[in-house]
Amino acid sequence: FRAPRDVVEACIDAELPKGANTVFDDLHDLRARIHAIQVARGTDAFAKLATAFKRASKITKDITPKDPDPSLFDASKPAERNLWNAYAEVRSVIDRSTQSGNYDQAVEATAKAIAEPIDTFFDKDKGVFVMDENLTVRANRLAMLATIASALHRVARLERLGGN
Repeated sequence: FRAPRDVVEACIDAELPKGANTVFDDLHDLRARIHAIQVARGTDAFAKLATAFKRASKITKDITPKDPDPSLFDASKPAERNLWNAYAEVRSVIDRSTQSGNYDQAVEATAKAIAEPIDTFFDKDKGVFVMDENLTVRANRLAMLATIASALHRVARLERLGGN
């Protein structure tokens, strides 16, 4: 079993499974997470997802994940609401899949549901400016991104992957 160093490191840095003291307590679980990232890594959707998650993780590194207040979404920019709705629809699948160790399903469902909406969210023309002048709107967007960026932390830290 061989895997690129960045994939292994991203999976080692993931959140620990419930009851584990180290990531090495369950090597089968670690191997399953590495496999899921390796399989997904070759797809276009995962490339978009990883790039966007890296960006989201970078700007939210000190932000606590929290569900956003949808009433603060910019009605003239549907990318914000579309991203949250896409995440809300796949959230339970991610939770169930990661809890059961079905990491392939978690990564695939996340990439399929969120890759396009998060790419659009960050798009210069169609997206929103995260660091809005209105501090309440900014905090709402950052909390939402922190929540979404943390979706796969049980599988791997996508922001630690090199390249796409």
